[in-house]
Amino acid sequence: MSLRERIDRALVHPRLPLWLALAAVVLCLPSLAGGFAMDDHGMAQLIAEGAPPWDLFDFTRFGTVPELQERGFIGWWASPSWSIAFFRPLSGLSHGLDFALWPDSPWLMHAHSLLLYGLLCGLVAALYRRLGGTVLAAGAAALLFTIDDVHAMTVGWISGRNAVLAAIPAFGALWLHHRWRRDGWRPGAALAPALVLVSVLSAEAGLAATAYIAAYAIALDKGRWWRRLLTLLPYAVALAAWQLAYKALGYGAAGSGLYRDAAAAPLTFLVSSVENAWILTLAQLTLPVSSPLAMVEWGWMVGAALVGLAALALAPLLRGSALARFYGVGMLLAALPFGATEPSDRTLLPLGFGAAGLLAIAWVELRDGRLGGLTARWTSRGLLLFAAVLSPLLFVPSLFLVHLMEPDVQRIDQALPHEGTAVMLSLPFDILMLYPEPIRFGRGAPWPAQVYTLHGGVDDLELTRCGPSCLQIRPAKGWFPTPLDRLARPASEPFHAGWVQGFDAMSARVTTVTEDGRPQTTAFLFEEPLEDIHFVAWIDGRPARWTPPAIDETVRLETRYVPGG
Repeated sequence: MSLRERIDRALVHPRLPLWLALAAVVLCLPSLAGGFAMDDHGMAQLIAEGAPPWDLFDFTRFGTVPELQERGFIGWWASPSWSIAFFRPLSGLSHGLDFALWPDSPWLMHAHSLLLYGLLCGLVAALYRRLGGTVLAAGAAALLFTIDDVHAMTVGWISGRNAVLAAIPAFGALWLHHRWRRDGWRPGAALAPALVLVSVLSAEAGLAATAYIAAYAIALDKGRWWRRLLTLLPYAVALAAWQLAYKALGYGAAGSGLYRDAAAAPLTFLVSSVENAWILTLAQLTLPVSSPLAMVEWGWMVGAALVGLAALALAPLLRGSALARFYGVGMLLAALPFGATEPSDRTLLPLGFGAAGLLAIAWVELRDGRLGGLTARWTSRGLLLFAAVLSPLLFVPSLFLVHLMEPDVQRIDQALPHEGTAVMLSLPFDILMLYPEPIRFGRGAPWPAQVYTLHGGVDDLELTRCGPSCLQIRPAKGWFPTPLDRLARPASEPFHAGWVQGFDAMSARVTTVTEDGRPQTTAFLFEEPLEDIHFVAWIDGRPARWTPPAIDETVRLETRYVPGG
């Protein structure tokens, strides 16, 4: 038997869904050594402080905005309305179960996550077969989905489990919807929307996975367009009820440039959704490049151009296969809900279902010589190279991508004192300050009376001592020049020269601003001489004690970042 025959035989085997479920678990086994990372520490703190397990994704539980600024959790520039609270009760309960049963065994929490991923891969493998097409293409799609490296980041991070938990009922809903529409199984009309509700109660990412039901109505369903549209009405009702409960209970995002609320600013959300969709789709089809492209204004244009060229190249395939159109439309629609935040590769799991299905059909057509057009054939080969060769090579390293910043978070904790006033002068990302206090809480060690975060961002700083207790900072690019730096302040809340914010042991005064209303130069006046304050700055790629200059002296400080330092 030739290698090709062996591959074909494996991909059409009736037990392939079970095999892939087991393969997914084995592939993720290295994650058992991962331990806690980033948000995991905060979750442990909330559980220890008595927060209800269903409410572990509400950052406001750590304190009010002024309290969080006094503790360094967010910077002095934070919006007074800052609030990030996600309504993910089912995911929270899964973590609550972990902390109730094995609170000191992160490896068992990772085991919980990888078992869920195995369940998802088995379900998806069976779903591909149910949706039609050739059994060979369905098997290839299931394999590509299982080995997709962008899934690894979600599985390897305990706090990222919510995306997997949301995907399982969402794809279960697609299964039931298909059975309702193709086989006339009426209970599916009620059970599928119920599963959609379960999905979004696990994570907002459930909206993305549910997008495939809309794609089904567009590409696969039969009948007049308005009849197909009516099939989506039960899902609209379920999602509307979820959104009303979300808002009525006080959840959502406010005062942040990194997270956007669709209800509060629908036009901004729509524009962001369309731009982000191109970046996320490109990252799904090629390499995980979401974050780098999001850092530049024209990143979405690159994504739109390359995805558009790929669609044109694959036009013969899309014209000839309704199933291929379903997967392609579903992939694009699945990207739209992520307009609520900046593009990130860890959000790509829902897109992977459509990408794997589309590429598997292209592979079968290509190998059997039925794919017309030289451009279509070479585009398919290139995309399959990313999906079938590079992706599995990146899978295991990607399990630990979130852990790359963990050593730096630990170093910040070690660099800060246990009492008095401390100042985090500079760090490459202000988001790093969300985690040192929960880490220290977990060790049972005290946190300083005050910790002030003065600047976050990869930039060159000009520091001038303007008095015994005064320090002036001028970043070359100003404060938060990129969207990724705007965790605690949206662009819609600009600063003006003379803006002052007072704290218990410090005050900040913005003296000059950029053209777009960001602080350019800010003076900080402390209650104590600078020599009596514990300053920590990002020096030579890691946090270290910093000594203030003499009065009227100006020094420069470079803030550069290499993960893990």
